[in-house]
Amino acid sequence: MRRRSDPVGVRPNVTRDEITRAPAVIQKQAEPAHSNKRSWEKEALIIGGSAGAGTVIGAVAGGKKGAGIGAATGGVGGLIYDLITRDKK
Repeated sequence: MRRRSDPVGVRPNVTRDEITRAPAVIQKQAEPAHSNKRSWEKEALIIGGSAGAGTVIGAVAGGKKGAGIGAATGGVGGLIYDLITRDKK
């Protein structure tokens, strides 16, 4: 049985001598289509990173209250950025 990572498929019950004497193409198979979708991990990093940056900027500018506002603003900004750039991969 052929796994996805195997580059070559071999007929079942074939001997080593048969392969070395007369190698032949048995079947051509197209590579499966790749998904152009961004992974959820990458989306989480974009949103979380922008929320973290907003937290730092807000904390410097306004202390604890500013950190909360900055985190919320950064998270929303990261979400908007992610939604706009999601299909441009």
